[in-house]
Amino acid sequence: MVAEHISRIQVFMTNFQDVMEQFSSMKEKLTAQLIEPHWSTVPGQDPAKLTLAERVLLIIRQLNRPVWPKVVAMDYETRNWPKPRSGTVYDAVNGAMSYLLHRRNLLTRNNEGYFLAPETLSDRKGGEKTGEGTRA
Repeated sequence: MVAEHISRIQVFMTNFQDVMEQFSSMKEKLTAQLIEPHWSTVPGQDPAKLTLAERVLLIIRQLNRPVWPKVVAMDYETRNWPKPRSGTVYDAVNGAMSYLLHRRNLLTRNNEGYFLAPETLSDRKGGEKTGEGTRA
């Protein structure tokens, strides 16, 4: 009887380990999709179909160094992408970078400029506010 229970526990633990490995694999794939959006890897993606924040992230990824909004706005204008609905390109880019920094936590800023955050979404603690910039 004890051997039967031990056998059932071993089967349960094996199944549990398989499920956890599948979960880990799915988590890695989802995290990669959230960090590296689908449009960043699709060649020939029409920038008109991307949001302004996605376009800004694409520019920052391609520049691969800390940048200020002015540099991103100049690069944006040279690409002849769609103009913002209102205001200047600089204002729209600056707003998008602020959104990506404070709300999405995809950017980090230091005295050299804005750059992609080194942490992954799985490193963050869920449900915590990250400062006063998260207030609605």
